[in-house]
Amino acid sequence: MIKRCFSSIDIFDEAKIIQKLEHMASNGWLIKKISSFFWTYEKIEPKSLRFCVTYMPDVSEFDSLPTEKQLIKEDFCKHDGWTLACNYHKMHIFYIQDENATDIDTDAVTKTENVYQTFKKIRLFSNITGLIFCICYLIFNLSHLNSNTADFLSSNYYLSSVLFWFILTFLFLHKIISFMLWYSKAKKTAYETDKFTPVKCNNKVDYIILFIAVLLLFVQIANLNNISFIILWVFSITLIIISVQIFKDKLKQKGVSKNKNKLASISLCLVLVVAFMAVFCYQIFNYL
Repeated sequence: MIKRCFSSIDIFDEAKIIQKLEHMASNGWLIKKISSFFWTYEKIEPKSLRFCVTYMPDVSEFDSLPTEKQLIKEDFCKHDGWTLACNYHKMHIFYIQDENATDIDTDAVTKTENVYQTFKKIRLFSNITGLIFCICYLIFNLSHLNSNTADFLSSNYYLSSVLFWFILTFLFLHKIISFMLWYSKAKKTAYETDKFTPVKCNNKVDYIILFIAVLLLFVQIANLNNISFIILWVFSITLIIISVQIFKDKLKQKGVSKNKNKLASISLCLVLVVAFMAVFCYQIFNYL
């Protein structure tokens, strides 16, 4: 029997992941697969299992087969009694029944570096890209303030648009700064005390900020008095995400190399995003 559950737990929030998986195992559900939003569990006999989350920065979501380092790590863990439950990108989850078993990652310095390098490869580039994108749009909207101040201040669209891009800019900036501050503190603690400092993820704050941003987005759309913009946004963003994911998975199934898969997937994503923004901006200019 299989059960799929929505989860908003961040992949770097190790404590919450372990707590969740141990609770599910005690109720007879063992984690089998993790995706962006849904976790898949398999029915088992209720057990008291101990879980461990480990990160491998060198593993890529574009790899069609397990890498040599990944296989070595799995064999090493299996030798110590740990069984691989599942993996998601660079995060690997193992479990064991022995409550007194030695942790997989015993060196705090190495673990801190692995978490940091994983963040750099998964989140840092996308966050910086998003930050630059938001700043550019924020500047673009503010440029109308100098050209026609009266119209700008009296326009609900421009005001909500500035607030929208400002909030998203703050969100990306907050994510980058928060993680860099964690790394600075965690690295120092690891070298001085040989203790790992868990990443503190405050997803509730992020979701509140995103909720406000979505409300402002719909305010902008409402001021354009055209329902097609709502349909365009929802359909286009969903289409881009699904298309790129399916395209990437198809290339993995065909055994395409990591670098070729990455290049092709990123290129497809850029083409779709540029096409979407071109159509969206064209419609905006026609209705303003």
